[in-house]
Amino acid sequence: MLCYPGTVNQVWTNRIYNVIQAMDNCRVLTVGVIDENQILLLAVTDSGKVIFPEILPRILERFFTTKKTHERSRLGLDMVEKIVEKHSVKIEVASVIGQTTFNVSIPIAV
Repeated sequence: MLCYPGTVNQVWTNRIYNVIQAMDNCRVLTVGVIDENQILLLAVTDSGKVIFPEILPRILERFFTTKKTHERSRLGLDMVEKIVEKHSVKIEVASVIGQTTFNVSIPIAV
């Protein structure tokens, strides 16, 4: 896989930081990786708060947040989206009560 490791690391760091906050530091975080037909599939699933359907389409927007002022980070998931776009990566989010999953698909160069 050809990528910029430093920026890709920011994707996971940011996502895991957001998960820990959403779970109030006391729930389950699962990370899975699968190689499927030259696509690396990474799933980060948490048992934190649900992302409601009306908010889900906006979570990757620049400066959009549901956090209180003192909890906010800088660009958050917008930064994640920019990094994955730069790497021709696809990101999908699914959320139901008790489970939110971010699926990231990364093409593998052979």
